[in-house]
Amino acid sequence: MPGGTRRRRAGVRFMLLLSVLGTGLFCPVPALGQRPADFAGDWSGTLAVPGAEIPLVVHLVHEGGRWSGTADSPMQGAAGLSLARVRVQGASLEFALANIPGEPRFQGELRAGSIHGTFSQSGQTFPLILSRQKLELPQRPQEPKPPFPYREEEVVCAGGDVTLAGTLTIPEGEGPFPAVLLLSGSGAQNRDGEILGHKPILVLADDLTRAGIAVLRMDDRGVGGSTGRLGRSTLEDLAGDANAAARLLRRRPEIDPARVGLLGQSQGGLVAILAAQGSDSVAFVVLLASPGVSGVELMVRQTEMLAAAAGDGPADIRRKAKSQEGIMKLVAAGADSAALHAELRKALRAEAMATGEGRLPADADLEARIRSELRTLRSPIYVSLVASDPRPALKELRTPVLALGGDLDQQVDPQQNLPEIRRALELAGNEDVTTHSFPGLNHLFQRAQTGGVEEYGRIEQTMDPAVLKEVREWIRARFGRPGAAR
Repeated sequence: MPGGTRRRRAGVRFMLLLSVLGTGLFCPVPALGQRPADFAGDWSGTLAVPGAEIPLVVHLVHEGGRWSGTADSPMQGAAGLSLARVRVQGASLEFALANIPGEPRFQGELRAGSIHGTFSQSGQTFPLILSRQKLELPQRPQEPKPPFPYREEEVVCAGGDVTLAGTLTIPEGEGPFPAVLLLSGSGAQNRDGEILGHKPILVLADDLTRAGIAVLRMDDRGVGGSTGRLGRSTLEDLAGDANAAARLLRRRPEIDPARVGLLGQSQGGLVAILAAQGSDSVAFVVLLASPGVSGVELMVRQTEMLAAAAGDGPADIRRKAKSQEGIMKLVAAGADSAALHAELRKALRAEAMATGEGRLPADADLEARIRSELRTLRSPIYVSLVASDPRPALKELRTPVLALGGDLDQQVDPQQNLPEIRRALELAGNEDVTTHSFPGLNHLFQRAQTGGVEEYGRIEQTMDPAVLKEVREWIRARFGRPGAAR
């Protein structure tokens, strides 16, 4: 893999069932009545959760009278997740995934050569069938493969109290070159921005470097070679990390310090805006599917779009949006766990009544769901996102800005956000602002049918070539030659 051979963990920028936060030690228990010939070996299946389909591979081992095993989530870039409490009794199988939030566990029964069961996490349960059939993953034809026509170098820099690790790619020929720091979206992202088998940051880096632009891409805090913990950080902390990485670029002899810019995707766009606000050192900013409104407005609109895509009627859409607004306002205000707990319980009660269930889930399941939600809602990174509003910082940007969106985006609606980005910049007198919404593209800038999150992993394209071209040509037109005007 470019940038080194060590394994890097990948996260996801939206809530999926498996939160890959680490692997754990195997804690076996004695198996009773096991049938090793039936269960030992490799199994695979696809977990269908709201908004995504997650392939899962399970490796079961029976040695010395004990069961152990590991699991892989290939679309999430996770391999070797330890299984705990593996138990085989007759035709039944149980196991848990160690050290994963929400206490994920599987219970199933062997029937006709397949294991039919349920996967549970955070109080929610989903069907899962595991079979011996080899898992066929979608192709990723845009993923760059060596050898590359440019130089790669592993780099580290200090960002506050953490150490950040990344890969610098330098074009062929004589410098000094323009350069850009790539900032990925929410969730624990590695330097390739890995999500559901795609590596959009790597694809961007390869395209720009081939075009004569040096690129630095970094592992997020707590991922790969970077230290720290992302969940305990804020957007301001990440902006500090970005500035530290940009200083590293400006010190490199191959790079023109006057032509170093920032490119942020989704949440990374907020980080880029904060890092560049009022700065004389940032030459340009590129925003890909980035918010231009407050976090509360963003989350409410996202709720409306997802509900509409699910086929909800106007009344249900309004109800869900109002409920989300109430929760998000509490988060933005820094409300304590008790207030959020009460609001979440009220929202779940309203949802149960509206869907005709007429009753709440069992107390244990309800509390598990609320605890899982609270861990997210109370985390510093999430609070800072919801409490954010990029417009004041945008008004302090004097450098050229390119902001792009996809009109099928159900996470950051370009009709809501691009006009606000342009308005804030122009009110401040910025005369070099380009905004563009691409038809038929989703949040990841893939050519899509609906724009739904569930499509991300199924689509083979990582990023539409038209978007790659727009980004590289915009940068080259302004900063592609020595002494280019800022």
